[in-house]
Amino acid sequence: GLVRSLTGEQTRCSNVPRTFLNEEHCILTNSATACGSAGTPNLQIDLNSDNIIDIHEMTGQYVYGILGLPLIDDFGNKQP
Repeated sequence: GLVRSLTGEQTRCSNVPRTFLNEEHCILTNSATACGSAGTPNLQIDLNSDNIIDIHEMTGQYVYGILGLPLIDDFGNKQP
C-alpha cells in the first residue's frame, strides 16, 4: 500500500537495518539484493591461523579458533 504509492509502485528496501552507526548513509534502494538474500554461497573455509588472520583483516571482526573441538554433523556423525 503506502510504500508502493510513495515509491512509484516499486518497493524499496535498505541494504542493512538503520542504526546509529550508519544512519547518515542509510538509504532506500531498488537493488535486487536489498529486499532479500541473494543466497548463501556453498563454500568451505579452513579455519587455520592464516585464514583467521585474513578474515580479521578483511572484516575487522575477530574470529576465534578452538583446538580439539569435535565436529558433529546434523546426523550425529563425527567429522574429521
